[in-house]
Amino acid sequence: DRVAEFYERAGRTKSLGKPEREGSVSIIGAVSPPGGDFNEPVTIHTLRFTGVFWALDRDLAYSRHFP
Repeated sequence: DRVAEFYERAGRTKSLGKPEREGSVSIIGAVSPPGGDFNEPVTIHTLRFTGVFWALDRDLAYSRHFP
Protein backbone atom coordinates (compact mmCIF):
# COMPACT_ATOMS: atom_id res chain seq x y z
CA ASP A 1 0.00 0.00 0.00
CA ARG A 2 1.65 3.24 -1.15
CA VAL A 3 0.01 5.39 1.53
CA ALA A 4 1.40 3.12 4.24
CA GLU A 5 4.90 3.19 2.70
CA PHE A 6 4.84 6.99 2.69
CA TYR A 7 3.83 7.39 6.35
CA GLU A 8 6.06 4.54 7.60
CA ARG A 9 9.13 6.60 6.64
CA ALA A 10 8.49 8.85 9.65
CA GLY A 11 10.16 8.14 12.98
CA ARG A 12 13.52 7.90 14.70
CA THR A 13 16.59 7.12 12.61
CA LYS A 14 20.30 6.37 12.96
CA SER A 15 22.53 8.19 10.49
CA LEU A 16 25.18 6.28 8.56
CA GLY A 17 28.84 7.01 9.08
CA LYS A 18 30.97 8.08 12.01
CA PRO A 19 30.32 9.46 14.55
CA GLU A 20 27.05 7.60 15.04
CA ARG A 21 24.13 10.03 15.24
CA GLU A 22 20.41 9.76 15.89
CA GLY A 23 17.66 11.95 14.51
CA SER A 24 14.06 11.89 13.42
CA VAL A 25 12.01 12.29 10.27
CA SER A 26 8.63 14.05 10.44
CA ILE A 27 6.05 13.78 7.67
CA ILE A 28 3.13 16.10 7.06
CA GLY A 29 0.66 14.96 4.43
CA ALA A 30 -2.21 16.91 2.89
CA VAL A 31 -5.32 15.23 1.50
CA SER A 32 -7.98 17.09 -0.45
CA PRO A 33 -10.83 14.65 -1.04
CA PRO A 34 -13.11 15.38 -3.99
CA GLY A 35 -16.28 17.09 -2.84
CA GLY A 36 -15.10 16.96 0.78
CA ASP A 37 -15.98 13.23 0.96
CA PHE A 38 -13.97 11.86 3.89
CA ASN A 39 -15.10 8.31 3.06
CA GLU A 40 -13.00 8.00 -0.09
CA PRO A 41 -10.05 5.51 0.01
CA VAL A 42 -7.03 7.87 0.19
CA THR A 43 -8.54 9.83 3.09
CA ILE A 44 -9.52 6.65 4.95
CA HIS A 45 -6.00 5.16 4.58
CA THR A 46 -4.38 8.44 5.64
CA LEU A 47 -6.54 8.55 8.76
CA ARG A 48 -5.55 4.96 9.52
CA PHE A 49 -1.81 5.72 9.48
CA THR A 50 -1.64 9.20 11.03
CA GLY A 51 -2.03 10.17 14.64
CA VAL A 52 -3.46 13.63 13.97
CA PHE A 53 -5.98 14.90 11.44
CA TRP A 54 -7.02 18.50 10.84
CA ALA A 55 -10.01 19.14 8.60
CA LEU A 56 -10.52 22.50 6.93
CA ASP A 57 -14.03 23.85 7.38
CA ARG A 58 -15.85 23.97 4.03
CA ASP A 59 -17.14 27.53 4.58
CA LEU A 60 -13.62 28.75 5.39
CA ALA A 61 -12.25 27.00 2.30
CA TYR A 62 -14.82 28.64 0.03
CA SER A 63 -13.90 32.03 1.47
CA ARG A 64 -10.25 31.13 0.64
CA HIS A 65 -9.21 31.21 4.30
CA PHE A 66 -6.51 28.57 4.73
CA PRO A 67 -4.39 27.65 7.77
